[in-house]
Amino acid sequence: MKRSLRIIGTSHEENGLTTVENLYKEITKIDLDVILEEIPVDMFSGIYERHLYPDSFEVQAVRKYIADRQCVNHFPIDIEKLPQLSASLSCGAIDTAVDEYIKRQTNRCFAKIITEKPEKLDTLGCKKMNSAFHRFLENLKQQAVKRYLLKHNKELHCRYEISYHFHFEIREYFMLEKIIYYLERYNSSLLIIGYSHIPTLTRKIKKVYKQIRVKIG
Repeated sequence: MKRSLRIIGTSHEENGLTTVENLYKEITKIDLDVILEEIPVDMFSGIYERHLYPDSFEVQAVRKYIADRQCVNHFPIDIEKLPQLSASLSCGAIDTAVDEYIKRQTNRCFAKIITEKPEKLDTLGCKKMNSAFHRFLENLKQQAVKRYLLKHNKELHCRYEISYHFHFEIREYFMLEKIIYYLERYNSSLLIIGYSHIPTLTRKIKKVYKQIRVKIG
């Protein structure tokens, strides 16, 4: 039986027209009863059942959707101990250092110019954020930043590669295993995930399922 995966990418924060209500409406339009969410497996019950952490805007939207439905199968897919692993590799500090370094460059710097463009679309709602144009800009941004760091700041480039490998290789292969597991149990699912993961994770999924139907947004 042919499997299908619907994906909604998010920026992990409310911004402009990108709100809890906006995300909730997009989830409702898709109307699936299986949701896979980019939440660490070991934090899932603490978030949704024991309320140990502040609700992200994605969690608020999913809570609202689940409350409206008789039965929704809802599962976490992200790596365990994510905050601890990220901190041990200084990923947050690296990402901040890269962002600040790029922002300090002149307005003629292509990496700076292209970094600002997807950020503007992030304020225009989930549809714009999940457009092919947004994905094109995000991919262009990642490549431009890598090239600029490699040429102008090799030390920061090396640190950036560590963070990139953790987020887009280690985490994504963990998430891939979870996604495969649930796709074997349920033929159709909705995946809610940070939009920067969509191109790389989609390629990994399609290597496993050659005939899978993937729709974004």
